[in-house]
Amino acid sequence: MTARTFLIADSGGTKAAWALARDGQVIWQRRTPGLPPSFLTDAEIIGLAKSIADQLDCPIEGVYFYGTGCRESHPSARMKKLLQYVFPKVPLEVETDILGAARALCGYEEGIACILGTGSNACHCAAGQIVQNIGGLGFILGDEGSGAALGKTLIAAYLNNELPENLHQALEKDYALNRDGIIEAVYRKPGPNRYLAAFAPFVRQWLEHPYLAALAEQQFQAFFEKSVLKFSVDKSIPVHFTGSVATHFEALIRKTAQEMGLQAGTFLTDPIEGLAAFHR
Repeated sequence: MTARTFLIADSGGTKAAWALARDGQVIWQRRTPGLPPSFLTDAEIIGLAKSIADQLDCPIEGVYFYGTGCRESHPSARMKKLLQYVFPKVPLEVETDILGAARALCGYEEGIACILGTGSNACHCAAGQIVQNIGGLGFILGDEGSGAALGKTLIAAYLNNELPENLHQALEKDYALNRDGIIEAVYRKPGPNRYLAAFAPFVRQWLEHPYLAALAEQQFQAFFEKSVLKFSVDKSIPVHFTGSVATHFEALIRKTAQEMGLQAGTFLTDPIEGLAAFHR
């Protein structure tokens, strides 16, 4: 039987990974900026999807799109309509990024799947489906432990003159900050979550500093308290992670999880390979 080829996308708030999968293996992969429906116009979403469609050199049997911001029915339906415009002749499914993380991290096994990237989210999953989802409220109402939350906490401390002097000076030097520019980016320009998440690498760079080590640990504790610990499951069930923050703060996340009685499992840099295997 001829192998079938699928296009799979995993889209966060900052970047998206696209891959062709055949027989459970990734055979081609590209990246674009993320496609969060709340922050992009129809034309921008179509343009990013078309930039991928124009590169495909073989027929595809279907499209599986897993994206942030696709939990509610309206943005999910809008995303599906726009993607179907770009890929008009193939079956197409739009699901949440947390379901994508669950399938990539856990497959058909029971576990807790967490996203720590620009935003944060967590779910209890089994048999390739979500049993319970807590989180994913966005950087204004939630997203504890995310890049946006780390950046928001750091920048608030900077604006309130709460940072130690050496951190204050280093932050100004690395990012050429000023109050007016920050207010403009956070309150008036598109993508404030991505703007704030851009400061997470600074926290990682200075993680040996006691002030930022405490800041990051408090964020990860808050993430576990507000999401993972609320699932009605035994603490022996493994907690798996994906996302840029999870990758770059793995040691501290493992330490924090252990201190809270949780079993940290797999840390996956890129969910695409796991999704390719799931959609074999």
